[in-house]
Amino acid sequence: MLVIEQIRGECGVKSEALIRYHAKALTLTKEFEYLLFEHIPRTQNEHADHLSRLTMTYFGDIPQGVHVEVREYPIHMDCSIRPVLEEVADYHTAIVRYLVYGQLPNDKLEARLVTNRRYKYRQSNLGPLLFCVSEAKIDQTLHEVHEGHVCGHNIGGHALALKIIKAGYSWPTIMKDAMAYVKRYYKCQMMQPIPRYPVREMSAMVGPIPFAMWGINLVGKFIKPPVKYKDVVVDVDYFSKGVEAAHLKITTAKAIEEFLWKNIITRYGIPKVLVSNNGHNSTLRFIGPGIYVLEELSEKPIDRTWHGVYLKKYYV
Repeated sequence: MLVIEQIRGECGVKSEALIRYHAKALTLTKEFEYLLFEHIPRTQNEHADHLSRLTMTYFGDIPQGVHVEVREYPIHMDCSIRPVLEEVADYHTAIVRYLVYGQLPNDKLEARLVTNRRYKYRQSNLGPLLFCVSEAKIDQTLHEVHEGHVCGHNIGGHALALKIIKAGYSWPTIMKDAMAYVKRYYKCQMMQPIPRYPVREMSAMVGPIPFAMWGINLVGKFIKPPVKYKDVVVDVDYFSKGVEAAHLKITTAKAIEEFLWKNIITRYGIPKVLVSNNGHNSTLRFIGPGIYVLEELSEKPIDRTWHGVYLKKYYV
């Protein structure tokens, strides 16, 4: 009764959901020359009773004689409103335009390629035609095949590309895209061995064993008073960079042997390698840039001159 009074204009429509339907009903009434609205009790109108309960009823429970029409949009709308997606140009857009509209690119080379590839399906080596997948659906195709919804368990990049081809799909960069998808797949990264490569490039160690390789040298001469010692013998471990040093009043072979026995052999064991410059040479005078004249421990000058580069080759 309320709906009839609303159409007659005796009552107003307050529900926002019914305003559009009320306007549509008034528009339809103008198409009739004579129209009579009569209220029928619900007990005498089973069709209206079923329609009122249709939102809470399954289609299988609707009795015969009640016709239900499923529409894509409400009846008060003249047309459906759908979002228009802009077409993304990819490798087969020009082919589709050529097949549908007969349009070719302005570039002669591209036009020749389009005419040569003017098929939406590609002939595979295995025989069946392969559907050319657009770039917008490449990720979806890779995901469905790799997840196992279509072709089984998770697989590698090369096998994934072959599975997609066997499923009937193809695109120019299928192998490259399949390899890249497998590399960035989270579950595959979790199950792969952890790379343990160093961040920086490794360099060879001169002394890989502790206290096995020592470098020995003499520092001096200390000739200014009140120092009573002439030289200092220094021994450096190549591995730990540990330093052992002692002062010497007289630099002799016996003094060096006592130093090695007391400070090295008795504490760290016999060294595998002992590096020295075969004696201590002190600088006698400076001749030019990087050129020196040396003398031996016995204060005897060495005949030839020495360059500073060779003098800097110390063992530490």
